[in-house]
Amino acid sequence: MRKFEFEANWLNAQLPPSHGFDFRKAYAQPVFDEPIIAATLDRIYDELLVSRADRGPLLKSLIQILAIDTARCLVARSSQVEMSQRSLAPEQVARIRHLIHTTEFKHLTLAYIAEKCGMRQARLREMFRHTTGRPLRAEIEEARVNAACRQLVETHQPLKMLAHHLAFTHTSAFCYWFKQSTGLTPTEYRIRRAVTCAGDC
Repeated sequence: MRKFEFEANWLNAQLPPSHGFDFRKAYAQPVFDEPIIAATLDRIYDELLVSRADRGPLLKSLIQILAIDTARCLVARSSQVEMSQRSLAPEQVARIRHLIHTTEFKHLTLAYIAEKCGMRQARLREMFRHTTGRPLRAEIEEARVNAACRQLVETHQPLKMLAHHLAFTHTSAFCYWFKQSTGLTPTEYRIRRAVTCAGDC
């Protein structure tokens, strides 16, 4: 049975001074399953089994190659771990979007979503932006605009009721927000869509 044990300071000593990698600070996980590492270990093992007076320089070179390749693999794996810690899994993004589209707007806050996802608000915001490329608040606002547009076209509810459903305290606040978001007042949007629908029919 082959067994290799390496100590961080010893590995550091095998690296060229210009390499700048420190095994003591590396994300700890084995990399011997990497083909390039496994192949070098096999070469070292084979050389250790052979009794030759001139094997020293070759072993030294193989060990240096092993240290450099191990450092490269650890850097790559550390980057992957860091990325995974900053990103949401696809099912988490799907759950957040489901919450946005199924929760009443009066309850739909960052605090509510963070609680449902078991995260702190700041971490949720950061991870959502990193994963999707857009702020979570923008996702919520887009859902609210879409809901407002849909209800203006599909229902005849007065603006006061729509404002209440979309979590606005006053109709004027709803109208201002809608115009800022779409360039039209709710009434203008409703009329234009009604005319468009009539023309299509």
